Amino acid sequence: MQSQPLASGSGILRILRPLAGMPVHILALWTLGAGVVVWTLYTLIISYHWFHYSHGSRTAMPAVALHLVVSLLLALYAFSTAFGL
Repeated sequence: MQSQPLASGSGILRILRPLAGMPVHILALWTLGAGVVVWTLYTLIISYHWFHYSHGSRTAMPAVALHLVVSLLLALYAFSTAFGL
């Protein structure tokens, strides 16, 4: 065991060391891209389950539409600030 918990060779600092020279805007775009991938998978999975297992599709259709509209607005806001628009 190390005597100093945050010594230069310890856990998370060793993992983040390759990112040290990378510009912040590149890291932000990669983070936003990962968020888009997670959001897409979530949307596909939840939409499938709502349509497949919901017997009241009158509820599922507006819920999926609302999810898509709100998510699109949030994504547009996030990407517009990321690109400085």
